[in-house]
Amino acid sequence: MDGKNVCTQLTADEHEEIDCQLLQLKGVVGLILTVTKPDGDYANNQINSSAWLVADVIENIRSKLEKLSKPVGWE
Repeated sequence: MDGKNVCTQLTADEHEEIDCQLLQLKGVVGLILTVTKPDGDYANNQINSSAWLVADVIENIRSKLEKLSKPVGWE
């Protein structure tokens, strides 16, 4: 890249595909959080804390995607 601010417009299908993939990741993180919860049989605070961080990042990405990348034809 030459340092210019480049913004790509997503189609509705691309937007939906990215959002679905992020939701799938969020589901995996949710499973990790459930399994590693502090009062569970497989408690692991390091993994649990890391999973919360990943969950927050996923939500931030989804929020930015929603705000910055309205797909073509989005109503």
